[in-house]
Amino acid sequence: MLNNNFFLVTKLNAKSNQSGVEQQTELMYKENTIWTAIFNADKVAIDELIEHDRNVVDTRGAVGECPIHMLFLYGTEAHLDIARDLLIRFPLIA
Repeated sequence: MLNNNFFLVTKLNAKSNQSGVEQQTELMYKENTIWTAIFNADKVAIDELIEHDRNVVDTRGAVGECPIHMLFLYGTEAHLDIARDLLIRFPLIA
């Protein structure tokens, strides 16, 4: 019985995580969001969003990630350059 309950909880957690990932994916394709700018490594758009609302660097996505996490996860040179810049400007986001 215990194993069945564990399996059920694990299965439910997997579904909720999948939902969060799906939500994050949808956010990446919406216009004028930090997530779209991060996805596209668009430094100009990121800077404009920060100028409009400094707290955007602390935004959390559907599964708890923040913009700096996503920059490192994408890991291209452009993403890492933006991440370095943000860490210099906002050292407390790390």
